[in-house]
Amino acid sequence: MSNAEDMPGGGSQLVDAVEFAEALGCPVEGIAKLVSAGSVFFVERDGVQLYPTFFADSTLRRRQLRAVVKTLGNWDNFTKWRFFVSGKGSLGGLTPLEALRQGRLLQVMRTAEGFAKR
Repeated sequence: MSNAEDMPGGGSQLVDAVEFAEALGCPVEGIAKLVSAGSVFFVERDGVQLYPTFFADSTLRRRQLRAVVKTLGNWDNFTKWRFFVSGKGSLGGLTPLEALRQGRLLQVMRTAEGFAKR
């Protein structure tokens, strides 16, 4: 992935729109619809919109991700991304992504609710 940005925390990557569309199996033009529907978000870096690859991860349910994103409220997208990829004490040190893969949606939602109140 030529424009991928490896950032700390859980191995999740941020990729440009072309790579993200390819991972989702949709046209690049379709990404704007997903963003406006609240299904995905992007992080802007150096004027480039980068998308978290976990939205295209088949081991995660997009509906659950969307619910967690909604619960996080008005935090900026970078903070939301960091929430997903950083270990949380309330999840036994797991990242929310790891906890979701283990079927722990309720715990992740409670953690997101607490995070959103900060």
